Amino acid sequence: MNMTTQDRPIDNIRNITFQGVGGHEVKFNYPNLYEVKVYNTSGIKLVLKPPEEISKSITSYLTGKVKEYNDLLLIES
Repeated sequence: MNMTTQDRPIDNIRNITFQGVGGHEVKFNYPNLYEVKVYNTSGIKLVLKPPEEISKSITSYLTGKVKEYNDLLLIES
């Protein structure tokens, strides 16, 4: 039995879809901040990073998303 439905947005990756300049469909997945690495591993323990490192991790993650979006747009143009 498939428990996913179109009415439950938690079941799918959220995204925005639009028609690109070349007429093809372009889909951007929204950033998922839960994917940001905010822990370091110390043996078998997870240790929360200091705020400065978390900030750098978020910046790095979002910079990667911007690059992903720009790459998709370059393919479309």
